[in-house]
Amino acid sequence: MAINDAVRKAFEGEQAAAYEHAFLSELLVNWRDCEKSINRTTVLLVLACGVSELVIRGATSEVAVAGVRITDLAILYAILPVVIAYLYSSLMFLAAESSMNETAFKSILITRQPALWQARLGRLLYPSNMTFFAGDRLRFGFGKKAKLHKYVDLAAGARTFVLVIAPVFYEVLLFWRLFLRAGTASITLWLALCLSTLLIASALIGLIAASTVWDYED
Repeated sequence: MAINDAVRKAFEGEQAAAYEHAFLSELLVNWRDCEKSINRTTVLLVLACGVSELVIRGATSEVAVAGVRITDLAILYAILPVVIAYLYSSLMFLAAESSMNETAFKSILITRQPALWQARLGRLLYPSNMTFFAGDRLRFGFGKKAKLHKYVDLAAGARTFVLVIAPVFYEVLLFWRLFLRAGTASITLWLALCLSTLLIASALIGLIAASTVWDYED
């Protein structure tokens, strides 16, 4: 059973009034915490890509992790792409979790407060720090036929596309450059490639999980 169907079924009866407020409050807290984690993970992902660029270009020869300095380039070459892949995987799973929270929230409002949802007021309760769907709150302030509605849609879509696609392209480019520098005989680099591939594959699972609950109903 899909999340929206399960939620609507659980909140259809009058008995739902006893736990509706508590459930919604906890759901919004979890959703906002999830978006905070998405923001932190995005920043860390960008920083990890930046550090990788410094290392690959020879601008720095050491990286400090939890107070421990790593100066061996072979180790750095193996660690950095795996860190990027791990952060990307975490980001995609967090995006899936946020999408599920949104679907549950929308389903409750549609079932319990249809007038509020039809008036487009429910989106005012969305987390203000949303990353992947940052334009969702703004675009529904305009009519569907308004040009600004379409522009916000395009900008938000482009932002999401960059967050999903750009890290994967960068990871591919990074490994290509690392193999050119270290050579194809580097066992640690091959291990890093295997781990990174598994992590990115798991990220795709997160995207698939999110796509199963994405609801385009306005």
